[in-house]
Amino acid sequence: MFDLSRTSVSENTRRLMSVAWRRFVAFCEEQGVDPRKGTELAVSLFITNPYEEGRAPSTASVYAFCLAGAFEEKGIAFDVSNKNIRRLLSAVRREGRAPK
Repeated sequence: MFDLSRTSVSENTRRLMSVAWRRFVAFCEEQGVDPRKGTELAVSLFITNPYEEGRAPSTASVYAFCLAGAFEEKGIAFDVSNKNIRRLLSAVRREGRAPK
């Protein structure tokens, strides 16, 4: 059967989603959190972590986008575009840094 969802995403995007997922799993394991639960706190900390390590603020948005795709692909119910995540990403873009 032809899988339209697989063809609607470029190979580079799928690769980024895979990398983001592996990093999210490793991050969650370090924090003692189940990555398949997709908690808002774990996602928030994960998407701002690279930025706090000196990467560009846009990294948070890229990670949020990639996690959204990875969650969907794995059948995990979590809306990374929820109000609090959107506020966090907006603050990172506006302030040029992650909020404390």
